[in-house]
Amino acid sequence: MLSEEKQAVIKKMYKDGNVPQEDVDKYGNRWPTKEELINAKPNDFTTIEGWALLCDHWSTQKFRNASLLGKGNRGEGGHHRGGSRSLPATRQFLELKTGVDPGLGGAWLHNHALQPGIDDGRLCSQSATDKWALYEEAMEIKYGPNWRAEHPNFDASVIYEYVGRMPHGKLAIADEAISIVEKEAIKTRKRSAQPHVSAREKRLERENERLRNDNRALKRIEHVVRALAAKGGLNYDALAQEATANLESSESEGGLSKENDQVGLDGDEDDSIGGKNCYGDEDDEEYNYENARYNGEDDADYNNCYEDDSDCGLW
Repeated sequence: MLSEEKQAVIKKMYKDGNVPQEDVDKYGNRWPTKEELINAKPNDFTTIEGWALLCDHWSTQKFRNASLLGKGNRGEGGHHRGGSRSLPATRQFLELKTGVDPGLGGAWLHNHALQPGIDDGRLCSQSATDKWALYEEAMEIKYGPNWRAEHPNFDASVIYEYVGRMPHGKLAIADEAISIVEKEAIKTRKRSAQPHVSAREKRLERENERLRNDNRALKRIEHVVRALAAKGGLNYDALAQEATANLESSESEGGLSKENDQVGLDGDEDDSIGGKNCYGDEDDEEYNYENARYNGEDDADYNNCYEDDSDCGLW
């Protein structure tokens, strides 16, 4: 747990290209100073005094020498006992066996072969086959058909971009062969390459897209109206000019054109057009609105309509 906390703190200190104050030993190795470590204390981990004691221990030469020794051992890829070889160990084994350095890519293929020792190109699972196919295609696009000889080791940026990124904090293939520093550098470059888009720009883009959709709809309507005008022997352009003139006139008067309608902003609404009722030439005096039937209608026949629809001549 202490190791994980220390790694998290150092990772945060060097995040996004930041470099804290460092101590440099005689071999050129760089370490964050004790003061920088103390200032980077996590809020929810131990007390201030306890954290200061840990930082003092991590800053001793004895601890730093042990850290360098462990780092060197991990890089050498020591053999497992009771488990499969790591990629560095497999690479060393294949180089000793064949005399040719297969690179980490060749070591990964060897570890994922369907039948170890038989080079038939088949991998142990469909998932591994699919991911390797994506990696092969991307590497050939980036480096050309001779990429295996020129770039035998893994390209972490290609894995990140084309094989699956890091949805669970790990690369899709060969995660153990890529250092934490390199992974962080890839993600940092990706974030820096993405331009910042403000909320105002996003809103304007949505409005522009809506206007483009409206424009397409209006063009379709214009096409239909032109076809109808041509079919009726009318001049569409002349009608459009006349309608535009009427619209400009109505807007200047603050309401609808008086030639076309009796309603304006200051006018009273009228249900008649040209002196006639909008709903007919005249009121239907024969209809009794109170009893919802025509005057003089036989009540017996009227009621029979509800008893037997066939007597009313319904269809």
